Amino acid sequence: MLRALFILIVAATASAQDNKEAGLGAALAKNIRERTTAIENPSVQEYVERVGRKLAAEIPGANFKYTFALIADDLGGETHEPLSLPGGYIFVSATLIRSAASEAEFAGMLAHAMVHPTLVPVRREGSTIPLVFIGGWNGLGSAEPGAAVPVSLLKRQRENELHADTQAVPIMFAAGYEPEALVSYIERAPATDRDTRVAALQQEIQKLPGRSYPAVDTSEFAKIQAQLPAPRSAAPNLIRPTLRPRN
Repeated sequence: MLRALFILIVAATASAQDNKEAGLGAALAKNIRERTTAIENPSVQEYVERVGRKLAAEIPGANFKYTFALIADDLGGETHEPLSLPGGYIFVSATLIRSAASEAEFAGMLAHAMVHPTLVPVRREGSTIPLVFIGGWNGLGSAEPGAAVPVSLLKRQRENELHADTQAVPIMFAAGYEPEALVSYIERAPATDRDTRVAALQQEIQKLPGRSYPAVDTSEFAKIQAQLPAPRSAAPNLIRPTLRPRN
């Protein structure tokens, strides 16, 4: 069983990177759709897209339109983080929605995932070849046993995850969600480096101006949760992460 899905792909050149990442994202999204079970529920799909649109309106640097897919497979490891691909393709698992205690918690995890495609690609040490990181906090750490994974890349992956966490805070705030909800979600999860993440989130929250949040009707979120199937692990035919050149 995959604890987190992490896809590491090396692009051939650094030129025209935006176009290449868009094409790469579309190809990967097609592959993921073929290997996972889609949830065909119009009301839940509309709900996810509505929350996604609220967040997308507050995300700087996104030169693409986000596309949201609802799947039964949990690809996000310990926190059930949505799978994010270049070009804004986001795969949301039923497990994440069922695990969240509120819409704000779900929105926090969704905002975190939506930030990933906007991050500057990491470059391999001693090379100009860009690396595209996709996945959750465990990232490279979820590779096959014995796989050669540079420590520097693992370190940078975790830095990117922290960056996505802290960027999610002002996005949630601007969209009208209480950022403390993301802290609550991470605190409950058996997440790797949980204390580090919580501390970074709390530090970012302290930078925000004071704001009172209106009372939230939790009935809609509860109804959405009730429409989802029981949790399931990652699809068995998903290829485990690899570190290889892309021709």
